[in-house]
Amino acid sequence: VRGIAQTNMRPAVQGGIDLALKSGLYLGTFASNVNWVKDFNGATKGTVELDLYGGFKDAITSNLAFDAGLITYQYLGNNSGAAGTPGAGLFANASTTEIYLNLNYKMFNLKVNRSLGNFLGNLDSSGSLYVDLNATFDLGNGFSLTPHVGRQSVPNQGAGGNAANYTDYSLAVAKDFGGGIVVT
Repeated sequence: VRGIAQTNMRPAVQGGIDLALKSGLYLGTFASNVNWVKDFNGATKGTVELDLYGGFKDAITSNLAFDAGLITYQYLGNNSGAAGTPGAGLFANASTTEIYLNLNYKMFNLKVNRSLGNFLGNLDSSGSLYVDLNATFDLGNGFSLTPHVGRQSVPNQGAGGNAANYTDYSLAVAKDFGGGIVVT
């Protein structure tokens, strides 16, 4: 997620379920095994991430659409920053809730996420922002190319207050085989 391996470069088992209504309302969930809560935050518990999200999306014009919602990343049972852990007093609970707004204009996509509390266990990090810009190019025959760049800003971290800020990027090729099957 956001350019960071969450399993310390080991395999992950992931899955999700989405419900989208014709009205534009949607709900969903995603789950994965993770290691970072223990590896980075010094927690002794918290190896499962469960995301719950919901929102509303609609078209403004034929070329412009929006998606606004709320997502919570729950690291089940995590004790990040709790007394008796190596990260005690250095971290907060890793679970995070964000609001987001996504704008699509033709092939371009801009999304902004803002944390409503501490971000992924970083103390005093409320208001963290992630800005994500993508473009999807149709290459024909079911193939597409998607360049991506994202910028994570986490306030009040380290000397100068920006030690946790970073930029991620990727270039993805996807093939749509039809019937809802897409390989990226």
